[in-house]
Amino acid sequence: MIILVYILVIFVCVFILYILSKSDFVLLRQNISLSEIFDALFITFISAYLVGRTFDMINRLESNLLSILLFFHIFKYPGISLLGLFLGGGVSLYLIFMKKKGAGRISDIFAISFFPLFAVNLFFEKYSPALFFLPYILFFFSIVFFIFLTSSHNKYTLRDGSISLIFVLLLAFTTFIFEYFSKSPPMILSLSFLQIVSLVATPSALFALVVNQRKKNS
Repeated sequence: MIILVYILVIFVCVFILYILSKSDFVLLRQNISLSEIFDALFITFISAYLVGRTFDMINRLESNLLSILLFFHIFKYPGISLLGLFLGGGVSLYLIFMKKKGAGRISDIFAISFFPLFAVNLFFEKYSPALFFLPYILFFFSIVFFIFLTSSHNKYTLRDGSISLIFVLLLAFTTFIFEYFSKSPPMILSLSFLQIVSLVATPSALFALVVNQRKKNS
């Protein structure tokens, strides 16, 4: 059931991607067509799945998923890291469009388009029974944040590429927190693989964001 919900959300994300890409001024000016965007989406999906599944396998130390059949049998053996999913997809997207001047704009469009996947995932994280209300609060704030990112994108408030970096920051931070509270009892000195990746991704994305924004102001 959960996987079917994710599949439905992914279809919504793809539709948002179509809407944002078809009339974007920067993409039109750079002659980046919808077909190029969706060709890149197909490749990005593959790399995102491979990295997300691998991150989850390492984090849970499940060596049985090294079997090719089990690795791809996500319905019977569910589990995929959202952080790995977006990092894998992001790197793939960068490699595809790194020679294009609109690469930053494209990464922002993908980040905004697939933000609903992050928002819905908040309901499926592990929470203490005493914090049953937390998913609803986080979902509300994620909607507000989604509106802010979309508005910034449409008004060119932030430099191209900054929105996707902000999304990485948010994703890394929430991954670290969720991993922390998923332990019983929570232990800060015993870091999971995903927490270590989050600790690396957070300052890296923050540094890249500061540098990117300074380019806008210079």
